[in-house]
Amino acid sequence: MLYNTVLFDLDGTLFDTAPDIYEACNHTLELYGYSRVSNDLLSGGISYGMRAMLRLGLPPRDHLKAERGTPMYKEFDGYYTKNCHTLTKPFEGIPMLIIALSEHGVTTGVVTNKYMHMVKPLFAQFDFTRRFKTVIAGDSAPNAKPDPEPLFMAMRECGAQTGHTLYVGDTRSDALTARNAKVAFCAVKWGYEVPPSNDADGSGAYYTAERPDDILKIVMGSL
Repeated sequence: MLYNTVLFDLDGTLFDTAPDIYEACNHTLELYGYSRVSNDLLSGGISYGMRAMLRLGLPPRDHLKAERGTPMYKEFDGYYTKNCHTLTKPFEGIPMLIIALSEHGVTTGVVTNKYMHMVKPLFAQFDFTRRFKTVIAGDSAPNAKPDPEPLFMAMRECGAQTGHTLYVGDTRSDALTARNAKVAFCAVKWGYEVPPSNDADGSGAYYTAERPDDILKIVMGSL
C-alpha cells in the first residue's frame, strides 16, 4: 500500500453538486429581477464560488451586488443550503470507493472550500460519508485552498504523514493545494475543471484517475 490516508475535494470530485448550485444561482438572479442564464455559462464559474457565478448573470455595473454579505449573496447561500441535496448525487462509483478504502484500512477525509453549513446537510443524506474521519470546510481554517493549511489540518486529525497521504481533486486549485503541502495528488477526469499536468517539481507524485476505482489501484500501488 502506497498511501494510508486519502483526502478528497468535494464538488466535482465526490459529488456532482452543479445542478443544485446552478438552480440556486438562477433562483437568486430571477428573484432580483435578472434573467436566468444557461448552465453552460454558469459552468465557467462553478469552481470559483458564489460571487463568481452571480457575476456571470449580472451586468458589470451590478457586480458589487454579488459581494459577500450583500442580499443577493445571502439569498444564494440560504437557498442553496436548504436545497443542496435536491439534485446532487455522488458520482458513480464514489460510495463504493470510500467503502473499499475503509475496508482496506485506509483513512479518508474531505478538504473543501465549501462552507460547513452547506456540507453538513448534504452529507446527512448519504451514509457513506460517515466513513470520513475528518471534514475540513472552507471556513474551518483562516485561509482556504490553495493555501495548504486546510490540508494540514485534515492530516493532523487523521494522524497522516506527508509521504503517505494522497489528495484527490478536480481543479487547478486542488493541484496547487497538494503541491503547496508537498503531498501526492490525483486529478480526476470526471470533474468540473481539468487540473494542470504535473510540473515535476519534486513536491509529490502526480496521478490521474479516469474512474473512481482507479484511486483504489493508486493507493494499493497497482496503477
